[in-house]
Amino acid sequence: MRFSLVDLCSYIILIFLTTAFFFPIFWVAFDSFKPAYMIWELPPKILFEPTLDNYILLLESYPEFLSTLGNSAIITSVTVLLTLSVATVTGYALSRFKFRFDAQFAFFTVIVRFVPPIIIIPSMYIIVRSFGLYDTHFILIVFYTAFNVSLSTMMAKVFIDEVPIELEESAMVDGATRYYTFFKVTLPVAAPGLAATAVFIAISAWNEYLFASMFTSKFAKTVPMIVGEITGSVVGPAWGPLTAAGTILMMPVLIFSWAVQKYLIKGLTFGAVKG
Repeated sequence: MRFSLVDLCSYIILIFLTTAFFFPIFWVAFDSFKPAYMIWELPPKILFEPTLDNYILLLESYPEFLSTLGNSAIITSVTVLLTLSVATVTGYALSRFKFRFDAQFAFFTVIVRFVPPIIIIPSMYIIVRSFGLYDTHFILIVFYTAFNVSLSTMMAKVFIDEVPIELEESAMVDGATRYYTFFKVTLPVAAPGLAATAVFIAISAWNEYLFASMFTSKFAKTVPMIVGEITGSVVGPAWGPLTAAGTILMMPVLIFSWAVQKYLIKGLTFGAVKG
């Protein structure tokens, strides 16, 4: 098999970009197994005896870390399921049905996503406190869903647009209902794109810090808040526990992305090639 100069350049660029992307992730995980005094050594040492001291110190210094990890898992999982459900149904409606001002509605849906969340916090803080929802999983799920559903809806619409409507029409001619064609025809074909949307929602919810810091304090505290506490220490960041926390924070998203990689790759190229 012969490689042209273009192929060679493409592979070099791909290797460079992949290395540039994964190197910070690898280095944080690498440092998390170093003794604390070695993290900032120059030149950095590649060969050393791995230790779990940073992870042990993290759990000793921040005993609530495991509970916040559970909170993040619950909030993110429910947010993904709820947001993806709403976005898929709404995206399907925008894709398959035409109504007055549908273009304006779609435009407004995207614009809402770009409103800085900090703008609504003062008024929402009063409302949340008044209804007794402060420091609950429910309020974070509501906020995360509200701020992710707009862009997720447009992503779902784009992927559903790529599903030939003739497939649904053929099923309806054979007697299938609209609900049957939605669940049995459209969703399976659009699944790769929806998987990519799910990864986007999961990353956004898992890493969110602003709402978590403003509307929780103890019972619904999430992992990013612990990382914020470590970096905001009055004596300076504890780099050992920080690298350990960062490594643990990255792992669930990486594992989830790896688990759906087959659908994710298809979703990212969905509709790129027409038959």
